[in-house]
Amino acid sequence: MRLKTVWTALALSVVLAACGGGGGDAGKAPFGSGAGSSTGGTSTGTGTGGGTTPASGLGITLALSSSTVTVGNPATVTATVSNRNGPVAGALVTFSSTNNLGAFTPSAGTALTDANGAAVVALSPASASASGAAQITAATAVNGESVSASTGFQLSATNVAISDFNTGLAAGATLAAYGQTVPTVTITGAGNGTPVTVTLNSTCLASGKARVSPASAVTTTGTATFTYTDNGCGADRSSDTLSASITNATATAQRSLPLAVPTASSLSFVSATPSTIFLRGASLAEQAAVVFEVRDQAGNAFPNRQVTLELSTFAGGLTIEGGSSAVVRTSDAQGRVSALVNSGTVPTPVRVRATLAGPNGPITTVSNELTVAVGLPSQANFGLAQTAANIEGYDYIDTPNTYTIIASDRRGNPVPTGTAINFTAEGGQVQASRTIAITPAGIARADAAFVSNLPKPLDGRVTIVAYALGEESFKDLNGNNVYDANEPFQDLGDVYLDRLYNGVYEAANDEFISLQLPGTVLRAPCVNSNEPELRLDTSVPSRQLDGTTPTCNGAWGQAYVRRAIETVLSTSAARPVWGGGLPGGSSPGQPVILQTTSAAGSLASFDTVNGTVIGSNGAAAGSFSFLLGDANPVRLNPMPAGTSVTVEGSTGVTATVVGGSPVPSSLNATLTGIRYEFDTAVTPGSTRSITIRITSPKGLTTALGVLITR
Repeated sequence: MRLKTVWTALALSVVLAACGGGGGDAGKAPFGSGAGSSTGGTSTGTGTGGGTTPASGLGITLALSSSTVTVGNPATVTATVSNRNGPVAGALVTFSSTNNLGAFTPSAGTALTDANGAAVVALSPASASASGAAQITAATAVNGESVSASTGFQLSATNVAISDFNTGLAAGATLAAYGQTVPTVTITGAGNGTPVTVTLNSTCLASGKARVSPASAVTTTGTATFTYTDNGCGADRSSDTLSASITNATATAQRSLPLAVPTASSLSFVSATPSTIFLRGASLAEQAAVVFEVRDQAGNAFPNRQVTLELSTFAGGLTIEGGSSAVVRTSDAQGRVSALVNSGTVPTPVRVRATLAGPNGPITTVSNELTVAVGLPSQANFGLAQTAANIEGYDYIDTPNTYTIIASDRRGNPVPTGTAINFTAEGGQVQASRTIAITPAGIARADAAFVSNLPKPLDGRVTIVAYALGEESFKDLNGNNVYDANEPFQDLGDVYLDRLYNGVYEAANDEFISLQLPGTVLRAPCVNSNEPELRLDTSVPSRQLDGTTPTCNGAWGQAYVRRAIETVLSTSAARPVWGGGLPGGSSPGQPVILQTTSAAGSLASFDTVNGTVIGSNGAAAGSFSFLLGDANPVRLNPMPAGTSVTVEGSTGVTATVVGGSPVPSSLNATLTGIRYEFDTAVTPGSTRSITIRITSPKGLTTALGVLITR
């Protein structure tokens, strides 16, 4: 034994010299020392070797967990790299074996050292028939210095085989859905006490439809035991093929495991996309995908189940998958089935009924309500409003206003989100286009911003037009929701901007907006309908019908629905005038001639309130009212909405505002009422003054006086 020890040390010194080692620090333990048992150790296990370089003290130690390596008993190889400063992390260590008798995991035979300087690989025989002694070498290079270490190991040939593979079920039995069984694998050919690693795989395991514990079992007794749990794989296949294999050996075995089909426990509606479709031919979404989901008793998606889908109504030619009969669909891997629903010609709510056959009777559910709507805005259902009809915009730019469109189809239902509304303005600036959005209350609405700006018409009045692609309104005499020949309708011509807001297209003043649809044939001037519900109101400027220009085609169809509105750009200064005549016993004030409407020649003479002398006819109290007009040079316009009026009497008379303040939103000058009362000390024939102050929203105050004689 003593001679053998000397020979081992001598052989190790040769390895060190070959690696550039030797000359280590005094007192340092030599690399490669130690001789443990066949089971290995954590620091001085069987077969350690080492080497150093003198410059940096770089060294490497090599340790095997076992000196004997078999197919069923791989060894863990640990190479530890250090220098004078301690462990070296991040060093690349390359492992090799003589004559390539060993196989490494990872297969490249390389590993990086960790924070403790350790690089670890697994060593197993390259084949089950390999035997004899071999040497393993670990080498690394750090900062240009190289070091390596080698040690030997013993290969033992094995003839490991699987002698028995039992699924754990009795002959002819089937594993219940979501049930468990205990497969066992019996090994022969391994030495007594030699660990053998057995792995169990299957199709259901690979797809996640089953679980096995443990994934790999290590046995030293020749029997490996597993717990297999079904996770609904019976929904996809009638059996699972289990495959047992031995690590680093060719021995495998397969068994078929019969699987029971899970039980369907629920059928639920998932979605209808979109939730609203529109009449056939409306040039909008006419098709919706309706989705249902099948789940089994464990709440998991249940594929390969047949579900029958049918519509609750076929009104107006509704179809499901292009027909009027129920359809059968098979659930996919997510347990889902779907069908396409196409609209017809009648607006209607519709549901899809889904039915799934089951051992305890059919399971039935219905979709949420899917709506078939008209979709296109209808002229009769297209409304335009503004925040204020009179804004302080004559003397200022950038005074804001807002125009609101409420758009409905012919059934009075909201038009779809995204419907485009276009705007144009005679003066100022308005947003060119807005899209319909559905409010939380379910209303189809679009808002466009406006600011006062140049140009400003002399009369302070601008026309704004909003229009959108829609359809002409008609009277559905037979209730089929489809226009039929000879049914009354609104024949709409092209859109125009009516600068005078008088309902008549005048080429010299108005702006023509040609929006002819493809295929439109211009025939004649548009004619108003005789039907009361379709007749356009020409008593007020509606901008819906042009009775002179031949832009109508005499046929019902799609058209640009439109509305117009007038906004007054009021001045900041006020010029109140007497409306229906001066108060009794009064002397006239300064006369002014103003235009009262958009019609040509509609002029009227007014007297200004300022400086008027009013006689009270001896009464101790009285009242008067006037039109609170702005200072527009040609038109009797209202003051801006929000204008306030205050009044103050001189000594001996008390005055109050009794109406008309603040000024409301209005296209016309509004009335303001003043009440006065003399003190008892004021004798007949005495005259007192009243001062009226009118303040615009931007703060300009116009003051004027009225004398009252008792």
